[in-house]
Amino acid sequence: MHGADELLEQLDLVRQGDETWRGSTPSGSGRPNLYGGMVAAQAMRAGNLSAGLGRRPHSIHAYFLSSGRFGEPLCFTVSPVRDGRSFSVRHVEVSQSSRRIMTMIASFQTPEVGDHYELVGADVPEPPEESISQSTGWETGTGGDGPFEVVEGRVGPDRRGSLDWSVARYWAKARSPLPEDPGLHACALVAMGDLRSGQAPTIAMASHTPIRMTSLDYSVWFRTTALADRWMLFDIRAGGNGGGRGLTHGLVHAASGQVGSFAMEMLLREERLAETLGNGIVEAKRVV
Repeated sequence: MHGADELLEQLDLVRQGDETWRGSTPSGSGRPNLYGGMVAAQAMRAGNLSAGLGRRPHSIHAYFLSSGRFGEPLCFTVSPVRDGRSFSVRHVEVSQSSRRIMTMIASFQTPEVGDHYELVGADVPEPPEESISQSTGWETGTGGDGPFEVVEGRVGPDRRGSLDWSVARYWAKARSPLPEDPGLHACALVAMGDLRSGQAPTIAMASHTPIRMTSLDYSVWFRTTALADRWMLFDIRAGGNGGGRGLTHGLVHAASGQVGSFAMEMLLREERLAETLGNGIVEAKRVV
């Protein structure tokens, strides 16, 4: 089983008991540890199953605690925080062999109609027509070409040293059609948002110092229903660096307009400093 098939397999969680689900890990493709975006997608899926699929994801806030290992099942323990008339909130703990690797707060909303406006990018190009997409097999730890098609986009004028420009843009979609389940499409968006998020902090500050990056936390907000098996444009900017951390902001556009936004914070350490601290400390938080 490879690529797109594995995407659905990872999101096909098996209920083990009250508010506990079990998930598989991909086949692996040379990565040292699990792909954080996929673990976040699985955790959100567990929260959605608990809240009920009639309520759709509207936001997640995840913290990466430790590296995930291939070949070992994941346990998703969900704690109901609140069930209101419109919103349900869930706390999700992800573990392997009783070792926690992620904690997440996820919120789900019953669909409703309201005013709509959005931040429109300076130029949102047309989706690619016939392009050779890049493999995402190694990044996501799956076999073959990976579960997603990715085509790099043009970022516009280079303004290194400034936060007011898109440092990375890419089109992404699932390699094959997904079931008509809005929650699954939202999970795919979460996984795709992590594909290039580590680039922004170092590109924007025009640094040539070798940096070791470690994902710390990841937040996603959904504006409208995303169709993840159609092209979506991920537009990434740097949010600023400080305290050894770098922040990435991203907007996600579809043909219908903006469908979501996300933010990821990375731990940034010079290679020399990282080695001084020791891999045991640095790698303890690695998920991506």
